[in-house]
Amino acid sequence: MDIKALFKVQCGLFVAAVGTPEKINGCITNTLMQQSHVPVKLSLTIEKSHLTHDMIMAKKSVAVSAISAAVTPAYVKRFGFASGREVEKFEGYDDYTMDENGNPVLGGAEITAAYSLTVYNTVDIGTHTLFLCTCDDAKNLDGTPITYWDYREMMKK
Repeated sequence: MDIKALFKVQCGLFVAAVGTPEKINGCITNTLMQQSHVPVKLSLTIEKSHLTHDMIMAKKSVAVSAISAAVTPAYVKRFGFASGREVEKFEGYDDYTMDENGNPVLGGAEITAAYSLTVYNTVDIGTHTLFLCTCDDAKNLDGTPITYWDYREMMKK
């Protein structure tokens, strides 16, 4: 199988973030999808090896911020190229607010939308967990969202 064919599945790029009294953490994901609009339900897929995965499993809520096409590689690297088990991803980063569930919603020109989600079910899908979520809140912000393809091209440079 040519795994590179999966890079052409069109989707966005997001930061999934969770806050607890002990730690704020987030990771990059490309797998947020609307499942229903009445009520609003979304699904989110996170790799099991990520600390964010474990935090979502424990807390049963997450904030997801849609990344803008204006994003820089450094921004993506902050949330996507280091483990939250080894670094504090939010250290020195204060462009966020907390949603009603106590999870960080990212702000600034790098974000085009934000979603506050509550997990109502999970599905084990091998290396990842599919989180089925109700959408508690959504914010539409300025900017054009980046696609996963755009992100992969940007990171090659």
